Amino acid sequence: MNILFVCTQNVGRSQMAAALYNSLAAEGHADSAGTKVGDAEGQTLAERAKESPGARDVLTAMDDLGLDVSRKKRTQIREEQLAGYDKVVVMAEPDTIPGWLEKAENAVYWEVPDPRFSGLDATREARDAIKRNVVALLEQN
Repeated sequence: MNILFVCTQNVGRSQMAAALYNSLAAEGHADSAGTKVGDAEGQTLAERAKESPGARDVLTAMDDLGLDVSRKKRTQIREEQLAGYDKVVVMAEPDTIPGWLEKAENAVYWEVPDPRFSGLDATREARDAIKRNVVALLEQN
């Protein structure tokens, strides 16, 4: 199954989910994108971490599991991308989700709070919640 994970800024939740899925899935592939990436499209997480404590927390939380996401690039979601995925998992805040994404037949929503301003422990909690959801998704398919 090919999956697109989506959060707001494509720094935390969606990047962690894609990395976890790709490390756990026997087949298929996951990518990530954000609903509000803007001018930062193409920025790596390592570059973002130089200016953002939240991004540093994501790198640390994933390093805990032996997963290096530092070179992953931020991507703005576009409507035409949706057709290339079996499932689109959205974790962005509802007020940032475009209408076409809300209506997409292949989209599902996971309630995972954004740990961006909450520190490393909250980032690890979000990572662990995402991992549980990814494992459940893999078991269903």
